[in-house]
Amino acid sequence: MIPYASLHNHTNFADGKHSPDEMVEAASRAGFACFGISEHATMDHAPQDGLKVRDMGLYESIMRDLQAQYKGKMDVAVGIEQDIFGRPIDRDYDYIIGSVHFVKKDGKFLCIDRSPELFDEHVQNHFGGDVYAMVEEYFATVARVHAETG
Repeated sequence: MIPYASLHNHTNFADGKHSPDEMVEAASRAGFACFGISEHATMDHAPQDGLKVRDMGLYESIMRDLQAQYKGKMDVAVGIEQDIFGRPIDRDYDYIIGSVHFVKKDGKFLCIDRSPELFDEHVQNHFGGDVYAMVEEYFATVARVHAETG
């Protein structure tokens, strides 16, 4: 049997609804062997979408305390989700998830996963109505993730 594990989780430090303590406790109660939180890294072009610079130390401190608290019961991992257009990571996380939430076109960062209406607006305004062109740009950006963030 493969033990339960989940490493792509967010808390109220960014776009989640619950605190790290609540998330880790729920994972423990559910029988997870390993649980990680990977907040969205800071993005200068979209500061509302990521971990605030002022909160980075607090996030790490809380997570390291939870690691110690659950040692022997459940592995707790401290991660970050690094968007390809995010600020460079200068901290020592247990793991990094590379991601793409934006494409860059016409000198603008276009969020691709906020809402269907915004996606359609970007397709019309920046890709001449060609959804396939936007999707190709997205996957070309995905292909760069490992090379530029790995």
